[in-house]
Amino acid sequence: MRRGTKPVRTPVLSESETGTYTINKTQLTLIPARKKTSRASHKTILATLSGDEIKASYVLQSGSTQERVTLVLAKDASYW
Repeated sequence: MRRGTKPVRTPVLSESETGTYTINKTQLTLIPARKKTSRASHKTILATLSGDEIKASYVLQSGSTQERVTLVLAKDASYW
């Protein structure tokens, strides 16, 4: 959903991915496994590790539109 727009009611899609990852200093590379039913595999996603944050930016394809998405995962000190 774009910032400032009202949410619309949509069905929830359940999709899971499997794969591997590599870590090199402050860079995390997520490598999705190729699905048997898919002709092309998904592209790798590069993320940066910074303190208690993991930040990944990738292009999300939805039909004929593409949108850059940034995912930020932060460690919750109260949980750990």
